[in-house]
Amino acid sequence: IAVRADRAYVSGQTLSANFPLVSPIKSSLADFDADGFVAAFNTSGSALDFSTFLGGEAFDQALSVALDNGGSIYVTGSTQSLLFPVQDAPQPDLAGSTDAFVTKLNPAGTSISYSTYLGGFATDVGNGIGLDNSGNAYVVGNTSSSNFPTINPFQSTLKSTDAFITKIGIQADLSVAKRDSRDPVLVSPLTYTLTVNNNGPSPATGVTVVDTLPSSLTLNSATPTQGTCSLNNSILTCNLGTLAPAAGAVIAVSVTPT
Repeated sequence: IAVRADRAYVSGQTLSANFPLVSPIKSSLADFDADGFVAAFNTSGSALDFSTFLGGEAFDQALSVALDNGGSIYVTGSTQSLLFPVQDAPQPDLAGSTDAFVTKLNPAGTSISYSTYLGGFATDVGNGIGLDNSGNAYVVGNTSSSNFPTINPFQSTLKSTDAFITKIGIQADLSVAKRDSRDPVLVSPLTYTLTVNNNGPSPATGVTVVDTLPSSLTLNSATPTQGTCSLNNSILTCNLGTLAPAAGAVIAVSVTPT
């Protein structure tokens, strides 16, 4: 269970086909199947804000849930499903009999931001998950896979059934282009655009563009296609929020020479 802004978020496992659902990502459970679930209660605890199955065609369980500063929901557990939902996955396929998984949902709980298997050829289970202020996920669990994926490991070889800790980061490649509206510039006011693109593979959150205006220019307006802009001591700051992979935003800026 996790709590944020007086809302309770719960993860677990269910075998109930009539488990209560609200705006689910997965809306049905096959006979004799067991799925993980993720649900959020409203602030009074009197109703569900959302509730969904989370799993594939086999045995799945959601063992831990956490939230980042923006309200996105992170879940880990274990899966035996070849069809567990994956999105922008560093490990897109089931590697053994049971793998851990890590799934990020949007704050409304209605879509998957990323989801990946995590494991080797034996049994792996994610038991806990936490976040840092940058949105990196830290997963702890246990593994009996000698080929469990490791990077810069403190312990590089499996001893028996071992604990693991894994950091799953955000990888977003952002580009910014600055272009004027006419060349050469002959009239006033002058206009130019700042175009930001996310080349992926992950969503980019908290995107901020900073542009310092020369002292010879006065800002007339700065209009982004999403988010807001503000000026402080000739420094234009635009907070654009989240950019999905392959998405972009444009800031139209108008200035007057002084």
